[in-house]
Amino acid sequence: MNWDSPSFGAVNVIARLKPEVKLDRATSDLVTINQRSDKALPPSFAQVHAECQVRMVALHEHLVGDVRPLLLILLGAVGFVLLLACANVANLQPARAATREKEFAVRAAIGAGRWRLARQLLVESFALAVLGGVAGLILGAGGVALFKRLGPPTIPALKTVGFDPWVFAFIAAITAFAGIAVGLAPVFVASRLDLEETLKESRPSTTTGGAAQRLRALLMVSEVALALILLTGAGLLIRSFVRLTSVDPGFDPRHLLTERVVLPLEKYPEPAQWTPFFQSVLERVGGLPGVESVAAASSPPLTDAMPGGVWEVEGRPMPLGMDSSVHGCTVSPSYFHALRIPLISGRGFTGDDDGSARRVVIVNEIFARRFFGHKDPVGRRIRLGGPGGNWYSIVGVVRSTRHLPLTTEPSAEVFTCSLQGTFWSMTLIVRATSDPASLAAAVRSKVQEVDRNQPVYDVATMEQRFSQAVAPQRFNALVLGIFAGMAVVLAGVGVYGVMAYSVTRRTHEIGIRRALGGQRQDVMGLVLRRGAALSLVGVTLGLAGALALTRFLSNLLYGVTVRDPLTFVAVSLILTAVALMASYIPARRATKVDPMVALRYE
Repeated sequence: MNWDSPSFGAVNVIARLKPEVKLDRATSDLVTINQRSDKALPPSFAQVHAECQVRMVALHEHLVGDVRPLLLILLGAVGFVLLLACANVANLQPARAATREKEFAVRAAIGAGRWRLARQLLVESFALAVLGGVAGLILGAGGVALFKRLGPPTIPALKTVGFDPWVFAFIAAITAFAGIAVGLAPVFVASRLDLEETLKESRPSTTTGGAAQRLRALLMVSEVALALILLTGAGLLIRSFVRLTSVDPGFDPRHLLTERVVLPLEKYPEPAQWTPFFQSVLERVGGLPGVESVAAASSPPLTDAMPGGVWEVEGRPMPLGMDSSVHGCTVSPSYFHALRIPLISGRGFTGDDDGSARRVVIVNEIFARRFFGHKDPVGRRIRLGGPGGNWYSIVGVVRSTRHLPLTTEPSAEVFTCSLQGTFWSMTLIVRATSDPASLAAAVRSKVQEVDRNQPVYDVATMEQRFSQAVAPQRFNALVLGIFAGMAVVLAGVGVYGVMAYSVTRRTHEIGIRRALGGQRQDVMGLVLRRGAALSLVGVTLGLAGALALTRFLSNLLYGVTVRDPLTFVAVSLILTAVALMASYIPARRATKVDPMVALRYE
């Protein structure tokens, strides 16, 4: 192949802009330079080069642009969990304040002003928030360590993440805000006390005020809704991850070892030196005990695919420019056998397809279907690089394999034989009879038998590469799943707290109902109906919120839509079951109330 062709390859340029130069202006200048360079090209490539695009982005955007949506989603998940925790505490604070009404009344009667009572309650609330903040710091340190260990390499600078003064300042601000926010409820209760009525009261009332009841119901509904939104997001990501791990890569990744070899062009400047080097390595590695077969490829599956340049099909007009959806790969004759890639029609490469034979290629089924429809392409000819390029005869069609990222569908691909011209950079692929990782050192030694100074790098089994390919999706599902689990627990605790407090405040009422002939199932139904009604309202609002917010997950999903009905139904049932279970425990306790004890309840 003519790799010196102007139709092959791309250039990445790094430039530091002058302080007064904006990115738009620099992009415009580069476009102008690119257009001027067309005049220096041969006419046959001028049109091809004219199709090339210049794209300029800031380095920061290049590094973090792909992970920004994920980080924003995680920040939102953290905010939801914080709101759930605050709602739980805010739900408990009014209940606790209601039991301290007489204490507040006595303090006020002996001279404590409203500001003094408010200050005491805010200090108590703030102390609780500080304890929570300290516990959060401890858990956060463990969480950061876990994320560093499990995080994918696609998140830049993840290994350097840690606590700094800005983090402590943010935590301090959030802690202060939470302490003040959840402390306002008891302050409100204490500020509205009627001293005379409260001090005369010999027992608590059987019911609470309508405003307090509505506030607790609102907080409970909000907790269920927030938990359902997080649970839906986690469910979508988990479903997406499961779909991705079940993707067929088009080959058998088991028992495969890969090692990258890049020849230094200073030492091997001529393409004629590359083929003998790799052929010698393949012969030596193939003789190792435990090696079933060995092959080499310039761009094997589960790696970044190489652009294929401009392919012209004989008898059809030449395309105007490089088709980036067509990939090129140079492989050794044993490649398809070693990876167990099925041959659909024609034949594979053989040892006779060397430099003295006619030039041949093998295409995958997507290439064949795109350019030849339902006709068999075997025997047809294609040309790389436009006029003046070499013609290749198609001798076979193979099954399509996947490259990175796995979330993209397989592309059209053209395979050339390494015996007719190889790359200076190839990946050795070894199929072992047992554990492929155990052969890594032996394969490296065989390479260095050919050239003792030749390094080997990027050593990994194909199963490890597959695991790394799905690492971002696994990390996304894991992190959001953890937050969703915390949200469900907090929502369950919140429902239980509201229903338990409601049962406690209605003990006298329950005693009257039992004394008048009410059965235990009637009392349980009374409590469960209220819990179920509030939970269903929360689930309904949560579904509406999930439909509105999960669209931000669309770029993180594979094989699942943001409105996947199975996920929405499953998380609704899960959260409803959790809420009903949280309501059942106080309801069951209510059925055990002795009517005589309840009537005397104080």
